[in-house]
Amino acid sequence: MDLTTFEKILQLVENHGISLVMLILMLLVWFIPWVKDMQERDKRRRRTTDYPYDGSVILEQLAKIDSQIDTALAETAVKYGAKYSTLFQFHNGVVSFAGVPFLKMTATHQYVTTGMVPDANTYKDIPLSLFADVVVDLAKNKIVIVHNSDKAATSPLNGSMDTHNVSTLVLCGLFNLSGHLIGAFSVSTENHRDYTKAEIENLKSVASRISIGICSMADIHSNFTHTKPKTYAKN
Repeated sequence: MDLTTFEKILQLVENHGISLVMLILMLLVWFIPWVKDMQERDKRRRRTTDYPYDGSVILEQLAKIDSQIDTALAETAVKYGAKYSTLFQFHNGVVSFAGVPFLKMTATHQYVTTGMVPDANTYKDIPLSLFADVVVDLAKNKIVIVHNSDKAATSPLNGSMDTHNVSTLVLCGLFNLSGHLIGAFSVSTENHRDYTKAEIENLKSVASRISIGICSMADIHSNFTHTKPKTYAKN
């Protein structure tokens, strides 16, 4: 409070008495927060008008994108004769006592060919540190092709490939607009398979479509919760 303001308060006290001045100050203390609260409510109302709090609308939009992702996995698996095509999303895990974050991945979507048993539920909260070399390769090259015969170079993945009788596994990286790796989708074939350059480019295109879907889902959720929107995926 500066000297001028203090002098004005003293003048009010002299002219009108301490009781009236205290009443005015109390009203101001109540009125200012009330105005701010009303302004915030108006902002929320405007956002709600633009993006209504309708849970059914949100679920419908998310389900539509889920269906598009499922379709992309199914079409890719059929195109390349794959037994499985699975989407893995990277996410935060717990933090160690030393403060080190445990980054993890979880399977959220999967297509399996006729006669195969879905197993996406078994891929939950898997530490990315177990596949550090693969993650680094994905971030750098956008696609990693693993042949089960090359056990020395791909040991982190061989156990799963042996269990599922998979000879060739393709992992396609998923990226957001900032270029950060946010997940991967796999294409698993029972027989050894070599991919042409055109096929690899096609897989990268599918990865881009899935990336856009994932980031769009995040954006829908951000709008619904009125948090900061996420960036969209790269094309």
